[in-house]
Amino acid sequence: MDYRDAKGKRHREVPSDGGKSKRLAERELRGLLNKIDAGTLQTNHNKLTFKDFVQLWIRERKHTLKPGTWETYDGQIRLYLLHSEFGLGAIKLSHINQEVVKRFRVDLIDQFLRPDHMEPSRPRQAPKGYLSERSLNAILTLLGTILQDAVGTYIPSNPALKLQKFKKRKTDAIPLDIDRGEEQIALETARRISFDVYMMVVLSICAGPRRGELCALRWSNLDVRDPQSPTLSIGENYANGIIHSPKTETSHRTVDLAPELVPIINEFKLYKGNPSGDTFVFDSGSGKPIHPDTISSVYWKRIASEGELRGLASRTGPRKPLTWHSLRHTFAAIQIMHRVPPKAICEMMGHSSIMVTMDIYGHLFPSMTLEAARMMGKLVFGANSKRSGHKLGTNAKSAAT
Repeated sequence: MDYRDAKGKRHREVPSDGGKSKRLAERELRGLLNKIDAGTLQTNHNKLTFKDFVQLWIRERKHTLKPGTWETYDGQIRLYLLHSEFGLGAIKLSHINQEVVKRFRVDLIDQFLRPDHMEPSRPRQAPKGYLSERSLNAILTLLGTILQDAVGTYIPSNPALKLQKFKKRKTDAIPLDIDRGEEQIALETARRISFDVYMMVVLSICAGPRRGELCALRWSNLDVRDPQSPTLSIGENYANGIIHSPKTETSHRTVDLAPELVPIINEFKLYKGNPSGDTFVFDSGSGKPIHPDTISSVYWKRIASEGELRGLASRTGPRKPLTWHSLRHTFAAIQIMHRVPPKAICEMMGHSSIMVTMDIYGHLFPSMTLEAARMMGKLVFGANSKRSGHKLGTNAKSAAT
């Protein structure tokens, strides 16, 4: 694309698709000329590198992101998008087109995609630091988000908009093996460690909070005033040393607890010295909540090892190691086993939609197809399906004659 800006300076740029489509080039050129006429085109954008723009983007967006989200973005930007060897940092922003973005994707495959998931057409050269398809897709999504914020001011369109994502391999959520009594084994093992760890396992299995939500619980969140209908309210999350709002709006929820938990909760509160409502249930001793990583790397590692927990077998591959999050999966599995409606499970889990619930736990729901077929037969043909079918055939034959 060849054009002159408002000062008469000549510019030559490659369209976002690398010059493959004349129609796209003409459309993008018209957009640039319209911006020149409106006085909104920044004429110094040809000198701006991707790294320069990312620094601008960080300054504008960092304060709008949750700490955990920002930490993830920061790692993706430093380690991948601005990688010293194949990153996009030194490339001028106006030169980043679909071909450049596709080449970056190929470099991600060569360097970081796990060999077991390697695309057949690519050589298996990945060194250390393998990433899953989900992690690689998150990097590409962030690239698209950053470039989208440059559209209109620095670039005419987003070259990463239609970038092919990595196909995710379906993996099952693995709860504890209830038939084997692993939830009881986990509780007994946790009790031997400490009362605190036991209480963490109890609430995780009986209410299904996420790890950060469990750490952020305060005594005011446990309502046992009515022994027959105790509840647990979840409204905060602990991550990266900061208490903030949960993962999604639907994560704000109240979960009904079993009445059998009331004496255990009261005993635990007495054990902790009858703390005030603002105090964290699982205090680290310094007034702050216990760190989520301590739960996983210290407590869960010991529970799984001493209890010899293995979880349900996966349908999609080798048996995966259990994690603390498996207790949350166990809570969902127990609800499914007792035929609690999916919508109710979605609300108790704090999922953003019932589609999320079914995507994670759909394999645990019992097949209802045979029961549905039998109900359909009774509805259409009545209680005596053979007799009804005989009459139907006779009437049809008479009508034909």
